[in-house]
Formats: sequence, structure tokens, C-alpha cells
Amino acid sequence: DDAPMILAVPSVSAAELGDAALAAAVIALVAVGAGRFAAAASTGVRVARLERMLGVPWAPAAFGLLASLAAWYVGGSLHMLPVIHDEWAYLLQAKIFAGGHLVAPARPLPEFFQQMYVFVTPFLGAKYPPGHSLVLAPGVALGMPALGPIALAGLSGALLFALARRIVNVWIALLAWSIWLTTPATLNWYGSYFSQVTTATCFLAGWWALSRYRDTSSRAAFALFGAAVGLIAITRPLTAVAFALPSGLVALALVRRRARWWDLALPLAASLAVLSVMALQNAAATGSWRESPLMLYTQLYTPFDLPGFGYHFTGTTLPMPPDQEWLRQHFIRLRAEHSLGALPAILAARVGWIVRHMWGGWRLALLPLAVLGLVALPVEAMLALVTSALCLGVMIIHSHDPQWTNYYLELFAPLAFVTALGLWRALAWIAARASRAQRVPAAAPAAATVLAAVFLAWPPLTVFSMAREGHALAERSHREWLARTAMLPRPALVFVRYNYRHHNTNISYVLNTEPDLRAAPVVAVYDRGAENAQLRQLFPGRHAFLFDELANAFVPFAPGVTP
Repeated sequence: DDAPMILAVPSVSAAELGDAALAAAVIALVAVGAGRFAAAASTGVRVARLERMLGVPWAPAAFGLLASLAAWYVGGSLHMLPVIHDEWAYLLQAKIFAGGHLVAPARPLPEFFQQMYVFVTPFLGAKYPPGHSLVLAPGVALGMPALGPIALAGLSGALLFALARRIVNVWIALLAWSIWLTTPATLNWYGSYFSQVTTATCFLAGWWALSRYRDTSSRAAFALFGAAVGLIAITRPLTAVAFALPSGLVALALVRRRARWWDLALPLAASLAVLSVMALQNAAATGSWRESPLMLYTQLYTPFDLPGFGYHFTGTTLPMPPDQEWLRQHFIRLRAEHSLGALPAILAARVGWIVRHMWGGWRLALLPLAVLGLVALPVEAMLALVTSALCLGVMIIHSHDPQWTNYYLELFAPLAFVTALGLWRALAWIAARASRAQRVPAAAPAAATVLAAVFLAWPPLTVFSMAREGHALAERSHREWLARTAMLPRPALVFVRYNYRHHNTNISYVLNTEPDLRAAPVVAVYDRGAENAQLRQLFPGRHAFLFDELANAFVPFAPGVTP
């Protein structure tokens, strides 16, 4: 565990190279077969009919619905469980928002309730900015917490299809959507409660709104662009910088070209309205609209979590339980390894994992096509490419495990578009030469695209199942915990005694799932030995138990008795 992790670069196995070569051969054969098949005039008619169908106004909504269904399938249900500490923190904050509050009252004897990335005193709430939790709140209020990420997956899919169709054509849109939806990163991260699901969707919404303002001068679209910038800013501020700089320059250029400077008032007003939510939450949580819970938590618990290189903090931090302290030390080691001299290796590791989660396995055959797509990239798509590069650039000042590609989820839709563009070019070239292109010049590449999209959809059928199984496996510890605590007499109070030698520190049973403890059927707290009796007195109406992880057993709690 003490070994450096930050420079881990994924490797490509011989089996994966073989799968990629086979996939490339199949893609070429598909294109050749489609080209020959398209030589018939009737095929041209069918392709034209399909092209009209893909061009109807409701087509993006249909593809968005399919993306939502995929996210629903991978997550398992509308009651998908969080897994990692961050997800539980976001969901707790969403529940507080859903109850009509910005923060909740502090916990009594807060040391028993400590939770990673959560304040339990002087208030109860997540350390994170409010944007993502606000998006999750409607689903939480309806009793369907996974509705948020599922809806965001659908909105992202619809926007990607609409943007690709607007910039190039329906065939590129079909390919880009197929590649994006079946990408391991999409399947893994959209089936979660991580905040990048919100920012990735806002990127696409902002680009779509900006392109619509460019084409139609719609002030409503321009206001939507400003709202998207604001929501990104109150979700992931560093990511907002990468998005706002190039997009803001494009917006200014459009306004200048039209000499409609008053139009800028709409996106600015929308952004400020959204940003005001964070100011209100800051005031409610810390007492100052200028100091965020994130800043306060960093000062008190995680001084490594600031932009920069190396670890030079010499002050003191508040104590954490042993499992959380292990995580803190792990992140301190990562920050210490995050030096200027290591930047080339760090960047290589991060790019390597992005490549792995975008073009891993047989999809490695698509990587050269992405390079071809870059060469043929339309001017209208340059904004997404520049923004993606900036996202990678601004995160270089932040240390993290390179395999956590959710930090770059915003990049995967543009990468899917670039890959689709290159694939289209390759299919068109192969199919046109395999057919008598002069007879049906449009049908050959279009038919090849349709068959390629079908081919892309075939192998990922197993990927969807694997992603679902992976999520179920990640959830298993919490599912088993909930099933076992559901068998206890209600209401229950459980003192959790971890087996710290073998405990998975990414998993915690001590969770503040309910802002109001009276509404929680089971309250789980840390076992603090002789201090337990003091907390027990605060919950006289609850059945008390001690859970010993080493023995994997619940035993009735009796003050002064150590099982």
C-alpha cells in the first residue's frame, strides 16, 4: 500500500491487440460488403429513408431515451446505491436540499458520526459545492435517487446526437452516439453519483446552446449557455475554468460580430443567478458567503486537497477515525509524489488510462481512426477539442489516482465524436471503392455506417452486462450490510467496530444517510469503547448492537461489556 500509485500506466496485452486487429478486419469487411450491397438502387432509397428518420426533430430524444435505459440497466434500479465516499456525501446533501434546507443541524457527540467529506459539526452537510446535489435533489425527493444520473445520461446522449448531427450529418451522429454509449467510461461513471455526470452534461448543453445562438441568435439559448456555465462553476469550479475560457471567447466573438452587446446580459444574469445558490449555501454553512464548505473542510481535514505540487503542509489537522486517516495518508502520499519533475510521467499515466477507458480491448482498433478524425475535424468542433485539452491541463495541478478517469468524463463525448468522424471517413473511402460509387455516391458510405453502428452495438452487449455486474459487485458490501441491519429490531443503534487490517477503506458503514436521526431506522456510529455508553443514553428508545467486523457478527450492546 505504500508503493507509489500515481505513475501507474496501463499496458496493452497481446490478447487485446489480437482483438483490436480482428475488429479492424471486421470493420473493413463490413465497409466492403456495405459498399457492394449499396450498389443496388433500392439500397440508396432505403438509406435516404433512414437518413430522413434520423433527421427528424425528435430523433435526439429517442437516442437520449436509449442512453437513459442503458444507465438504468447498468445501475440496476432507480434506487442504485452509492459506493465511494464522495457519492454518499453528494446524496446526503441532495437529501438535505430535497427537505428544503441548505444544511442540517450538527450531530450530537459528532466524533461518533464522522464521515469522509461530510461535516457533522458545526452543521451537517457535504463539503462539496452544491451544483450536483441540486441536480440529484428532485430524484431524491421522489424516492428515486438514481433518477438524476439516469436522466443526465439521457440528456447527454440526446445532446451529443444533436450536436454531431448539427455539425456534420446524421451518420456521424449515429456513430458518435454508438461509440460514446458503449465506452467503458460512460458505462461506469454514468452509473454512479459522481459530480462529473452533471458537468459532462452541462458541457454538452453549453455547446449546444452556443451553437444554437450562433445559428439562430436565440436569446433563450444564450441564457441557457450562461446557466450551464454557472452550474459547472457551482459543481466543479476548476472544471468551469476550462469550459468558460474558450466558450466565453467564442460567445464574445459572436456578440461582437452581430454588434448585439446587450445580449451578454442574459448569460451573465443566468450565471449569476446560479452562482448565488453557492453564496447562499456558503453563508448557511460557514457563516460567510465567501468561504465555502470545501475550503473549510480542506483547512480542517485535507490540506493536500489544494492545487499545487509536492506536500509542504506543517500545520495540524483535526483527527479522523483510523479508516479515514488511512485514506488521508494515501492522498498525502499521492500529493507528495505529485512534483514538477514527475509531470511527464503523471500526464502519460493519466492519458494512458483515458485511452484505456475510451478505446480499451477490441476498441483499440478505433484509436487510429480517432487520429484520422482529428485531421478532418470541422472548425465548429474545435471548441470541444480545445476545451478537452484545457480540462486535462487544469487538472495537472491536482493530484489523483490516474485510473480515476471520472475526472475527465467531459472529454469522452468529444473523443467519441472525433472517433466517429475518423470511422466515417474510413468507411466512406473503403465502401466507395468497393462499390461503383458513380452509380450511388451517397448510399455506399451511409450503408456502411449503418452496418458499422450495428457492429459496434454487438460486442458491447456483453460490456453492458459486465458493467452491471461490476456495479453490483461494488454495491455488494453495502447491500449485504443493509440486508443484515434490516433484520435487526427497529429502531436500532449500531456501534461499528472495524477490522482495520482488512477493511476496505473505500467502504464505510458509518453513514449519515438521514439528515434527521429520528427518521433513520438504523443509526450506525463508530465504536469508541468506553465512550459508547454516553451516546447510548441519547438514544434510549433504540435497540443497541455492536457490529464486530472481524467476527462478522452483531451482538447486543451492553455498557462495560466487551464481546
